[in-house]
Order: sequence, then structure tokens, then C-alpha cells
Amino acid sequence: TSSYSVALSPDYERVYSGGSDGISVWDVGTGSKIAETGEDFKMDDVVVWIQHIGSFIATGTGHARKAICWDGHNTSGGISLFPVDHSDILVPSKKWDVGAPCYDYCYLSCREWIFAANKGELRGFGLGGDEVIKLTG
Repeated sequence: TSSYSVALSPDYERVYSGGSDGISVWDVGTGSKIAETGEDFKMDDVVVWIQHIGSFIATGTGHARKAICWDGHNTSGGISLFPVDHSDILVPSKKWDVGAPCYDYCYLSCREWIFAANKGELRGFGLGGDEVIKLTG
């Protein structure tokens, strides 16, 4: 498993890693893996962004090599929200397609929007999966 993204929990007791096989949660104090996505969690790309947002672990999938080799990349990115419920198998409570290939994401906490970086545009989504803004140029 290769990791392409990493984030800490707000209490700094867990670290989340995302990669080619989904996401894993690690205990910082012991170094042991305490949770991971189940076998039924499928994705077409890798987890390139991961962040703890409120009661969720948010992830964004995209092209592992970012924009370096954009040509020929046509798999749409996707956002998944996993509840932080301390179970050992992580199952997304909400997931949606962002409508275009992606290579990065960020979270705007004051509006609770997740931005997806696509070729030639940025798309913003609310935590319910609705597209709230599209910036092109």
C-alpha cells in the first residue's frame, strides 16, 4: 500500500493515511493500525487528499501523479465522508462524483465547502454533495 495523503486528528491521537487501497487510521501512541476501509470500498484512483472535518474523515480521489501526467487521465474524482465512530472497518456514509478528473482538494471551513481542482476549473461542494460553485478561467 502506498500513501499519497496524510492528516492528523484534531486531538493528535490518530493519523489518517490515504492511498491506493483506501484509507487507514493509526494510533500515534502505539503505532498500531486501528481502522481501515473495508474490502467493499472500491475506487478508480487513489486517495490524494484526506482531512478530519467535524465528525467525518473526508477523502478525495484523484490521479496519483497529480498534474504531471494529465494527458490521458479521464477518471472522475470523488469525495467520500467517513463517520468517525471508532469502528475498525471504515464505511463511507456519503460519497459523490465531482464530475471531472481531479488532482487536489481543499476544505473551506467557514462555508463548509470542499473544493476539487480539475483541469481548467475549480468546483466547490457542500458537505451534502451538492455543487455550490464552479470557477473556470
